[in-house]
Amino acid sequence: MACQKPDVPVIFLLEPDLNNARLLARTIKANHCSTVYLIPCVVASKFGTAEFIVDQASGATGSLVNQSSNRSSLHSAYGMGTTVSVPTICLDAYVDYCRGKKVLVKIDVEGAEGQVLEGGQSFFSEIKPFIIMECFEPERLQWFQEAGYRVEPLEENGNFLLMPNET
Repeated sequence: MACQKPDVPVIFLLEPDLNNARLLARTIKANHCSTVYLIPCVVASKFGTAEFIVDQASGATGSLVNQSSNRSSLHSAYGMGTTVSVPTICLDAYVDYCRGKKVLVKIDVEGAEGQVLEGGQSFFSEIKPFIIMECFEPERLQWFQEAGYRVEPLEENGNFLLMPNET
């Protein structure tokens, strides 16, 4: 790995879908991205393992939350039901590393936002990262507002920008 300069960002990609992880690994290698680290885990409420519902059609909507009973969901449309056991990690594991750094987090977890929040309370409270988050249940964003974040919608597609008020 090349020596890092202090101003070079370090990027952690957490990707539980093994097909997506393989594509990301090839991209990282082909582009000599020495400060990008691929972690084949799902972000959840605690360390351990979980059953991950694989999106074999597109790779885009895999999730810890089974939404196949919702007839308007992609899980139902794609007939998703295949699961694999994947390791889980929580964002609180990154508190010490991220302390004192500017941090951006993208959260797109297909309905498992509650698990990410539960396993990242210290991370969000102490690190105060900027967050881009897909969320179709805006009540989940209330915690961030109470924790000192400004929540701005990005277009009409369920994506939000969450910015700590102290910046």
